[in-house]
Amino acid sequence: MSLGSVDELDYRRLQKLKDLIAHIEPGLVSEQLSWSSFRCRLTP
Repeated sequence: MSLGSVDELDYRRLQKLKDLIAHIEPGLVSEQLSWSSFRCRLTP
């Protein structure tokens, strides 16, 4: 989500993640995989 970035949050991406979680219905959801953005480019 790149919370520490100067780029704005990508609400469309967050909604897609929320939809995926609702579809799969996992027991747990972890934020261990981290994506950052710089000048609107995502980097793992």
